[in-house]
Amino acid sequence: MESKKSSLASSTPNISPSAAASNPYTQGLTQFQGFWIPSTRVPTSSIISFQIYFQALDNDIIVASKPKAGTTWLKALVFTIVNRLNAPLNSANPHQLIPFLRSSFIGKTLIPISLKSHPQVEDCFEMFCRGEEGYGPFWDHALRYLNMSLEKPSNVLFLRYEELKEDPVAQTKRLAEFLGFPFSMEEEKIGVVNQIVDFCSFNNLKDLEVNKTGKMPRSIIPSNKLFFRSGKVGDYVNHLSPDAVKRLSNILKEKLSGSGLTFN
Repeated sequence: MESKKSSLASSTPNISPSAAASNPYTQGLTQFQGFWIPSTRVPTSSIISFQIYFQALDNDIIVASKPKAGTTWLKALVFTIVNRLNAPLNSANPHQLIPFLRSSFIGKTLIPISLKSHPQVEDCFEMFCRGEEGYGPFWDHALRYLNMSLEKPSNVLFLRYEELKEDPVAQTKRLAEFLGFPFSMEEEKIGVVNQIVDFCSFNNLKDLEVNKTGKMPRSIIPSNKLFFRSGKVGDYVNHLSPDAVKRLSNILKEKLSGSGLTFN
């Protein structure tokens, strides 16, 4: 037994404080089935339970996206399109109306993490470039969803944030068609599509009182306002150095090569 302990101890890497900030293990990530999982919040046992027991129904709608990639906006659009009702968004954050799938399978295992332990932007960037970030690598998810949307277009809609920003009316109509709740000619005539787009716009959602001062129950996010940042395409260039922007562009170009997929 002692020899085994000694062997294990000697194989443990000696991580310096400067390297620890961008090390996936010190940030609570665990590599599982090819991806890095924030296992302090989403235990791998919960993922396994989900994979075994979750049975999707034909009318299930699952919003799958990377955090801070328009998830709140997309959930607001989906809820309003399906229900043709926007009043609930005046008193509830979109994430309350369309809850996270993982909530049902994690139960009481959610563990709040101090915001002080979060790495700096530079460290997060390094981890992203290596694909060693929460639920990363990002490009593997993007390519898998893209390919599945081409293989099964009636089951998977691949929607880019840039497309939604460029033409929200057209993309909202596209989303409604995919969801099975298309807008009628009469609805289009009286401006229902534009009303939904305007109400669910970034600026309007951000200015709702529930999103300025509210907080989701039992959430590790301390305030709803943190779900809203700038809402701009390509804003990362204002937070990274020119060399980092160039490096990121080259990495994405390499990882997405041949797919036709690009990000601004």
